[in-house]
Amino acid sequence: MHTLWVNNKKSIKLAMFFVGTIIGAGFASGRELLTYFLPFGTSILPFIALLGLFFFVSAYLYIKVGQVHKPTNIEDFNKLLFGKASIVFNYLIILSYFVFLSTMLAGLDSLSKVAFPNIRFPIFSLLSVFIAIVIVARGASGILNVNFVVIPFIILIIVAVCVYSLTRPLPPPEYLIPHARLTPFTIASMLSHIALYIGTNMLLAGGALAKFSAEGNEQNLGDKIQNYSGQSTDNSFLKKLNNDSIKASLLGGVFIGVLVAIFILALFLSHRSIVQEDIPLIFLSHDLPAHFIIVIYMVLFAAIITSLCSALFASSHFVNDFIKHKPIAITLTALLGYIISRFGFNFLITYFYPLLGVIGLVYIARLIVVYFSKTKNSPTETGLSKKYYKPNNLET
Repeated sequence: MHTLWVNNKKSIKLAMFFVGTIIGAGFASGRELLTYFLPFGTSILPFIALLGLFFFVSAYLYIKVGQVHKPTNIEDFNKLLFGKASIVFNYLIILSYFVFLSTMLAGLDSLSKVAFPNIRFPIFSLLSVFIAIVIVARGASGILNVNFVVIPFIILIIVAVCVYSLTRPLPPPEYLIPHARLTPFTIASMLSHIALYIGTNMLLAGGALAKFSAEGNEQNLGDKIQNYSGQSTDNSFLKKLNNDSIKASLLGGVFIGVLVAIFILALFLSHRSIVQEDIPLIFLSHDLPAHFIIVIYMVLFAAIITSLCSALFASSHFVNDFIKHKPIAITLTALLGYIISRFGFNFLITYFYPLLGVIGLVYIARLIVVYFSKTKNSPTETGLSKKYYKPNNLET
């Protein structure tokens, strides 16, 4: 067991970061899944395997491009994907990251209103801003280590609540969320919603996956940099690097696919009034003992923190270009995200997330082109020459 852990440590940590970025305020609350898949009801379930597969492929593309081309920041990554048009996507990605950051903070406000209806002061979101600033100031290692510790527990609790909900008697048929009849048009619509869902989530996860993967060529993820410039870039090393990429992507895709399937089943087999809830997961657990409800609140808080840190980590890099003092840049980024979060959780997910999904799909399309044209047969990938392997000493 110890050998298995040591051999797969990088893959597991990267997979947990990937899953942790997806399981943010939108997912963990259940609101995001209702936004994307409500029109189809339980008819979407047979297609969730495709969702997991597409997440696996998308994550693999981001990780491999990151490992081979080693972008030091998102501007480098955009330049690789879009060339001269990268400046446009720099602004689009800034907007996207701030929307993600603001949504996490708005989700914390919604959680606070449900947990403490008599307290108007936004204590959860302000406390989370402080925690996220501390974690992000530690760099990539801080985020990876936090995700690695809390994500398995978050998954366990979400699954437990969903399974408990499914053990209860079903509401009368007229009070269930209707399921769509499978027609060619419905199937096409399902696939488009799945694509948008993946595009939205990979937009945040992907850029950070690429950057962390670039660092993964030089360090044990989450540990201090170990420069490989003195080592031979032989086929055995490159083969292990490729295996790590596949395992991390596959683990992440499987975890997300299974979790989405269980969550959707629980959501769509509950009373249809759940669609009005800001935090449907609380609705699913409403008749559980009080002490378990407290645990669920804590899990939601932790789930939001993981994505909040990823969004703050990504968006603060842009601010850091203008404000060179890193802690100040991170703090100002968090405060700006807090201001935008005043639009509200439901509003941000309903109206902004589908737009982000379109942007995310453009990134995935370009990744496919770059992978086959510049990555798959590159010197670093094939191990043709050591002189091409030039690790970047990235700050963590």
